[in-house]
Amino acid sequence: MNELHHENGKFARKAIGQPLIPVTFRVSPTERQQLSDQAQAAGLSVSEYIRRRALGLTVVSRSDLTLLNELRRQGGLLKHYILADDHQHALRREAAQTLAEIQEAIRRIAHDR
Repeated sequence: MNELHHENGKFARKAIGQPLIPVTFRVSPTERQQLSDQAQAAGLSVSEYIRRRALGLTVVSRSDLTLLNELRRQGGLLKHYILADDHQHALRREAAQTLAEIQEAIRRIAHDR
């Protein structure tokens, strides 16, 4: 069994009850930099990033998570605005349309993860 722990600003696996076996392979310097950049964007070590990609597991970038959280927050605020009774009908309809667009963006981003 494995668990994730936070190490040096990144998430890494920690083996529980079984040793981790190193796997090595060669890449060009450009490929190494790309892997490092992608792992950093996801907040993972390069090893954890490669392991997840090789095993078909989800890798989510920190910016996607930040964007999703902000879209959800904005959608929640807009929902409160729509439900308030003191707005003109046209503004409420426009706000409802904007809320639907935010919800669709959330679905798209969450699905692409």
